[in-house]
Amino acid sequence: MTPTERPLSPEDLAELREELQRARSRWLLTDQQGAEQIIEALERSLEADGGLRQDDQVFAAGLLLGDALTRAVAYEWVWLAYPNGLEAVAVVERERRFVCLPVQFLNSARQDATALRTLWQVAQGAGPLGVRPNAYLPLG
Repeated sequence: MTPTERPLSPEDLAELREELQRARSRWLLTDQQGAEQIIEALERSLEADGGLRQDDQVFAAGLLLGDALTRAVAYEWVWLAYPNGLEAVAVVERERRFVCLPVQFLNSARQDATALRTLWQVAQGAGPLGVRPNAYLPLG
């Protein structure tokens, strides 16, 4: 099921930046902290107090995960629309082999730090071999 992709509009990007700033504040992160620090903060949240319990926590954490992917492994933010009606902000790698819907991923993995670490390792190149460009293989 290949999605239709469009770039985020300037308005979408401005809203994304505002939401990311709020998310960083919630997790006591700064703009200068790297992707690994973001992943570590999210892992701690997933392991503590029963994980991400509220939808606003999941949304903010998903934005941070997407931010980590764009910082560390050259993923980029896009808008995807799937034939089944699902539409979402996503991060995709340059050749579109892999896609991550970070908010949806963390909604599924609210208490699973291992899933987050595995996704992170796959995104950094430990993923399946032989995935063709434009496959949009979902991570997570």
